[in-house]
Amino acid sequence: MDQITNNRIDKFFDENEYDLEVRMAYEYLSDINQKVYLYTVDFNNNNRDSLYHENESNEVYLNDPIELYAMVDVVEPKNQSYNDDNSFRLKELGNLLIHVLIPELKFKNAIPKYGDYIVYMIDDGLKAPFPLVYQIADDSIKTYENVRSWGGFKSHFKTLICTPVDKNELKFEF
Repeated sequence: MDQITNNRIDKFFDENEYDLEVRMAYEYLSDINQKVYLYTVDFNNNNRDSLYHENESNEVYLNDPIELYAMVDVVEPKNQSYNDDNSFRLKELGNLLIHVLIPELKFKNAIPKYGDYIVYMIDDGLKAPFPLVYQIADDSIKTYENVRSWGGFKSHFKTLICTPVDKNELKFEF
């Protein structure tokens, strides 16, 4: 056995089929026009603490944003009350689920990873559109589940799970 190949579904699905599906998905994503902006952390310029390998928020340097088409799902937030009379309430943003095409990531040379930042512009209808800032908590390194691929043959997209951060945590220029 010289080389192990993945040709188990070539009879039904090949590179041409894959390319066709990716093109249709990209066309759909560009039509719905949901965009996110990926800010990767520039580890070369960061001054991390030698003991804990952490930075102060004003010492985190980010690379230029990369615009990506994506399916975006803002998860419903939890509304918590800490007193019985609901006098001390906390309602934070929900997590953000982003489904982005792997070929677009390759084309734009974007590798989203744990700790990078995602900015999603939102319009609540009450004031001018404003940014929601999230940090990637799960970068979906393994994308070969059947739900993200064609029978485990080749992955179409990856799902990023992001948690909200205070937009003032970093100095974003919008």
